[in-house]
Amino acid sequence: MLKVKLTKSHKMGIIRDQRGFSLIEVLIALAMAGVIIAGVLMVMGTSTKILVLAKNQEISKDIAASEMEYIRSIPYAGSYDLSGMPPLPANYDNYTSTVNVTYLEMDEQKIEIEIYWNGTMIFPLTDYRTNF
Repeated sequence: MLKVKLTKSHKMGIIRDQRGFSLIEVLIALAMAGVIIAGVLMVMGTSTKILVLAKNQEISKDIAASEMEYIRSIPYAGSYDLSGMPPLPANYDNYTSTVNVTYLEMDEQKIEIEIYWNGTMIFPLTDYRTNF
């Protein structure tokens, strides 16, 4: 049987190798984790903004289409009284709309509807109407 006697330096070497992570290794790991977490949070914030914008555009498109259908339901005239246009639903408090009817030549009209959300134009809709 072979016996190996460890000297004091060998024993210290084994202990030194088993101490764990150094302070620098821990700091580097924390910095890397911080960068990764910051990147994930930025992506989540951007995704949320994009989802809100997409939702607002979809709602604005529906409002504009509804208002355009209302104008189309009115018989062709030289001028329109848009005071009878149905109001926006109560849950669309932050939305407003503007309607412009421009009279072109030869019985042609350009109808422009712009939908605003919190004062920012989100969706424009333009259509033409003739008296034929």
